[in-house]
Amino acid sequence: MSRHDLGPRAIAAVVMLAWLAACAPRSGSPSASTAPRQDAATAGASGASTSPSSNASPGATIAPTTVAGGSAVAAGEMPGSMPVPVTVTPWQGEVIGGGLRGVVLATRNYRLHSTLRDQELQDLLPQTMESAFKHYRTAIVDLPLPTEPMRTYVFGSRSEWNRFTQARLSAEEAQKMLRLRRGAYTANGEVVLHDLGRTDTIFLAIHEGWHQYSQSVFREPLPIWLEEALATYMEGHRVDGETGEVVFLPWRNLERFGELRARARRDELIPIADLLDRPPQAFLSGSTGGLLTYYAQLWALSQFLVNGEGGRYRGGLERLLMDAVDGSISSRIAHATGGPRRRAFGPGASRLVIATYFNADFDAFVREYDAFLERIIQRGAGSAIWRGRSPLEPDAIDESFGRPRG
Repeated sequence: MSRHDLGPRAIAAVVMLAWLAACAPRSGSPSASTAPRQDAATAGASGASTSPSSNASPGATIAPTTVAGGSAVAAGEMPGSMPVPVTVTPWQGEVIGGGLRGVVLATRNYRLHSTLRDQELQDLLPQTMESAFKHYRTAIVDLPLPTEPMRTYVFGSRSEWNRFTQARLSAEEAQKMLRLRRGAYTANGEVVLHDLGRTDTIFLAIHEGWHQYSQSVFREPLPIWLEEALATYMEGHRVDGETGEVVFLPWRNLERFGELRARARRDELIPIADLLDRPPQAFLSGSTGGLLTYYAQLWALSQFLVNGEGGRYRGGLERLLMDAVDGSISSRIAHATGGPRRRAFGPGASRLVIATYFNADFDAFVREYDAFLERIIQRGAGSAIWRGRSPLEPDAIDESFGRPRG
């Protein structure tokens, strides 16, 4: 099973600088919704311990401990609502260096290496990522398991993240990462991030987790625009106020919806040809709004491919994902178009992907997408987005939602 290297496609390593710039603290983000939010920051807010690592600081000596939901352990209890078994072992040496110590939180599908100081965040991550893992594999079509647990590194400080990045990547790639204002990247199937605050760290871990999963199971990568579109599709979630469980709802993405609606109203949307053909880095030279808009429109495009035109394109999306697993995207495009076998990204490739998997009439595809976009940002659509429902549903729209009262 190939793991994509730090070449063109490992832009999940470089590409995320665009998303990170877009992911400024939400309280001050220009795309922040005026609707109320319930997000990862509310999970575990009662102060109760949610994992066996609760009493262990990053510098503590920790014996391996395995727990399952609801079972009492020496270091604390994991509530029955959080049933994911977690094994905690010390993590020190390796590339951390400098005497820094942390823990490895091992679950069925992840090895989460952590030096987090925020214990509630550290407790929440294994549960969230296992829920996200199921979401990645089942949200659109049944996808396979990776051949081994996936590694994620979450650091408690930027300086630790810097040291790890310098030790882990080539000098050239490390310099690119170190220039990120809010550091996170995915390379060779591994996520590397640092504490950005509880809400943003969880949100980013979910987004990056899709890149990690796709790099781990796809023999042939998706086009960059679709890879990023699906990462935004996976982001939407709410946190159950009683159980603390993360519930994934692809429509419930207030950040992307708010930006999409704002830019559409100002007639500042990116032409779809640029959206498909230009990489995220192309928008770095512009305003942060350009980056925000890029991801917001890709979120809308992902929803269009899943739900648009009465579900017309979902079958093509499912087939494309399975071809990525099999490594047969390029051969299918070549067979369908009668041209040479070529990879699914690069100049001019996007239209071939659209023609092969979705609609041979590109102009008609664009008109349908534009009409879909107008429908999902119509007046009152925010009420549906807040509830995690499709604004396409007839009874989901509340035109009074968000209006001042009195």
